[in-house]
Amino acid sequence: MPGGLKTDELETMSSKRKTLCAIAILICGFAYWSTRYKANALLPMISGELNGLTYYSWAPMVFSLTGAIAAPFWGKMGDIYGKKKILLIVLGLMVTGEVLCFSAPNIWFFIAGYAVNGFGAGAMQGTYMALLGQLFPPTERGKIGGSILSVMSVVQLTLPTLAALISEHWTWRYVFVLTAIIFLITFLFVMFTVPNVINENADKRIDILGVIGLTIAVSNFLLALSWGGSRFAWNSPTIIIMLIVSIIVFALFLKHEERIQEYSIISTKLLKNRNFLACCLISVTMTFGLTCVATYLSLYVQGVMGKSATIYATLEIPASFIGIFMGAFAGFMMDKTKHYKWMLVLAPSCAVMIMLFFGIMPATISLIAIIAARAIYNVGGGSWMPSINTLSAMAYIEPKDYGVGNGTLFFFTALGNALAPALLGSILNSVYAKFIVSNISNLSLNPKQVSLVSTARVLVNKGSLKQLQATFTDPSQYNTVVQVVRNTLQASLRSVFITAACFICIGVISALLLKEIPLDQVEYKGRLRK
Repeated sequence: MPGGLKTDELETMSSKRKTLCAIAILICGFAYWSTRYKANALLPMISGELNGLTYYSWAPMVFSLTGAIAAPFWGKMGDIYGKKKILLIVLGLMVTGEVLCFSAPNIWFFIAGYAVNGFGAGAMQGTYMALLGQLFPPTERGKIGGSILSVMSVVQLTLPTLAALISEHWTWRYVFVLTAIIFLITFLFVMFTVPNVINENADKRIDILGVIGLTIAVSNFLLALSWGGSRFAWNSPTIIIMLIVSIIVFALFLKHEERIQEYSIISTKLLKNRNFLACCLISVTMTFGLTCVATYLSLYVQGVMGKSATIYATLEIPASFIGIFMGAFAGFMMDKTKHYKWMLVLAPSCAVMIMLFFGIMPATISLIAIIAARAIYNVGGGSWMPSINTLSAMAYIEPKDYGVGNGTLFFFTALGNALAPALLGSILNSVYAKFIVSNISNLSLNPKQVSLVSTARVLVNKGSLKQLQATFTDPSQYNTVVQVVRNTLQASLRSVFITAACFICIGVISALLLKEIPLDQVEYKGRLRK
């Protein structure tokens, strides 16, 4: 395919080439969601094997942290150098991250590999969605967006189960080989089918100072949330100072971005648009909910209920089937009616109800009830909401700002992904540490036994469980201790899900306040679509 096109040459693209571009965008979606879903069922197992359950939440948090930083940076770079070039670069980063995770000798090396992967993945979704907005008019985006959602559900349907089977029959490390191959295939398809659309009028200055400021503000803030309540008390000078520093640096960052709007990485102009800001807040809360379910429902099923990773992955299959249908349906409805606000209200409302259900469900709940709850979550928008929200946000962005606009939006998307494990992981660890001491105080355990149950790792690592069992001569006492650990973990996860429900309420309010612009009234290339 020819190397580059100017923005005013898009109209002359052949239908065959547009079809190939649409397929490439779908393959990019498949690659992105592969990296998001592959480890959902495996993180408890990986953390247990690498002796890092205390840092269970760090891998998804660091993945999303680097993604939050990458999203606006790569969005701006896509405006300057073309979205195709950026896609190729971030796919290369994602392959590198998979190799590092595959070879990880300990939890910190694994987290580092996950961080590299996140730096690529954080740009991936925003870039291919910006490419969609660049190549296709608003009235055609719903169909492709719906197809992306169906692709996401196909990945959710197949990859966790396949990953769990690979892990239980061989090793979890081979899962990262599989996704590295997926990224390489995507790299080749993008290279040979997608044109590199060049905006010759784009400001080619890069806001390096802004990238540094954003990195300091976000990483310091998330680290404070992660340490608060676990390593340090919430009212400790360390946490208070870290939060104050984050607020000051972020305020200075926004002031800096306001002065250089021509080449800013976060668009303060767009954030002053009440409707675009509402889409950003919806994005934060819905991705917060998705990450919460993906990260902590797996721990509940495997840790509290004692089920295998394969069983957990199997639980996701019905919800994924529903997601395939709902993705296509949501895209069809958006394309047919040109309206989307009702979807933006439905999704967070449904998420709040399901989070509350997860927060109060007993450990003896049937797997059928969990399957039903996950299905309802996907019907309400748990799976298809992120892409629909992105397409909705484009209604409030001028075409020339698609790159920085999507970079800004996906900064908030990645921030929601990072906030969930940072805040909820801190809550999980602090509640567990608080209650495990009192719950085992009357069990007369020796120091080795106390050490083994000091984290819930013993529930998700077969080796640790065998070590614990070997320290008891009385099987009934061993069973009692295991049950106490399960109950303590359950109480911790209850706090996690209820906190998530409260946070997602912000999304409900934002959606209700949104002023909808029907898609057939959205400007595209300087004119309205009729």
